[in-house]
Parts: sequence; structure tokens; C-alpha cells
Amino acid sequence: MYNQPASYRLICIDVDGTLLDSRHELAPGVVEALDALRERGVLPVLASGRTRIGVDPLLQRLNLGPAHIGGNGSYACGLDGEVLFTRPIPPDVLPTLLNRARHENLGPALHGIDATLLEGSAEHEQVLKNHNAGLACRVPDVLAAGMDCPLKVTLWGPAPALEHFARWARVEQLPVEMIFSTAHFLEFNGLGVNKGAGVKTFAEALGIPLERTMVVGDQFNDISMFSVAGLAVAMGNAPLDVQRAAHHVAPTNDAGGLSWAIHRYVLS
Repeated sequence: MYNQPASYRLICIDVDGTLLDSRHELAPGVVEALDALRERGVLPVLASGRTRIGVDPLLQRLNLGPAHIGGNGSYACGLDGEVLFTRPIPPDVLPTLLNRARHENLGPALHGIDATLLEGSAEHEQVLKNHNAGLACRVPDVLAAGMDCPLKVTLWGPAPALEHFARWARVEQLPVEMIFSTAHFLEFNGLGVNKGAGVKTFAEALGIPLERTMVVGDQFNDISMFSVAGLAVAMGNAPLDVQRAAHHVAPTNDAGGLSWAIHRYVLS
């Protein structure tokens, strides 16, 4: 039986599908719940697959300060905005990964902390901006565009094509972490890089025990967070396997599930 700690000091919150509703707007009750956390002395921190260009507008809108975990745990910024760590993709795997993606007509994108470069169509550019990238620059060749040590690679395309690519990557045993963030986005980080590892390093840097950490998310890239936190809450809109990996399941993002979880497990 799960034993809930007496109090939480850190709440790590996924963005798309958790903080945001299905229209990519702030989910019901989020602003009030985050304000109440801060009044209680609890630190809310966004933990996203997005990088800073996609997270920063939300940090400013919610008055959260610069601290966040981004790029699926490939970097984090501390309370004063300093970069606490970066975990880039090994450079020798990039040409293999990207050349195969081009051969299969999948749109690749490279993500740094403050920039996203992508190849492909205008549709790909718009979808990526809407999904998680904030600003993005479309270029003929992402490898030649000058981004040193990208933190994450995203491939965009039809779900069957991405699933075929994922099978190839497993057979090749590429030294990467691979996760579907949606049915049409396949994301790659360096081996051992994931949100769970990012939350663990971030909490240690702030001196917060993991048992005093709560995490909330809705996708497969959030399961690694669930495995390290004192309390893991999946959203009601999460796939069933994601819900099964959590301690508790909240209502959906459109029904204010994040606010519900904060009030139920932290503020009550």
C-alpha cells in the first residue's frame, strides 16, 4: 500500500497534456493552484520535453521564475536561471540517425536550450511550433546549420512510419533513449537521459529529498519521473499504461486534473 509523506516541497509538472488543456491553453484552475503552492512554500517546477524557448513564455505568464527541467531531462535551470547541467546527444550518432530519417521522409529537428532547427515542410514547422518548440528555424540541413551538441532530436511523421523507424533504431542498438511524446513525434536523447534522471539531479541540487517530491504527467516520457518521485500522479487523459505506472490518477487536463491533484495531495 502506498504511504503518502506528510508534506511535499517540490512539484514537477509536465506541460503538454498536463499544465495545458487540449487546446494548448492553461488548464482550469492552474493559476490559482500554483499561487497556492507558492504561498504554502512549495516549489512548482515545469518538467517538459520542451526546451527553454518553449517553456519560457509559460514561466513568465505564470510568474514561476526561471527554474525548470527541459528537453526530457537533458538540462535544467536553477532558481537564479543558471544552467545546472546539460546532457547532449553523442555527436557520432547524429549522422546515422538523421540520414535514416531523411531516407524514410521523416522530418528531423535538433533542439538546443534556446534554439530549434528543423528540416522539412512548412507544415512540419507549424506543427512543431504548436507542439513544443516555441520558435523554430527551418533550414536545408540541420547538421550543417551550426548547432553544437544538441540536447534532443525529434522526428515528425505518420505514426506507422515512426514505429518502423523505432524498430530499426532498436535493432541497430543506437546509444540513445527513445520515446514517443505523441503518436506523431518520436524523440531521442542521449543514453540514460530522461525526465526521471533530470528530476533526481534537480532535486539533489536543491537539497530536496525525492520522497518530498511529487510529479504529474500524461505521457510515456513521464513514466521515468513516476519511478523516482515520492508521489506520481497521471492525468486522466494519459494512455492506460501511463496511468498504471503512477500512484494515483487525476481527472483529465480539460477537467482541471492538475489543479485537482495539487489540492488533493498537497494543499488539503
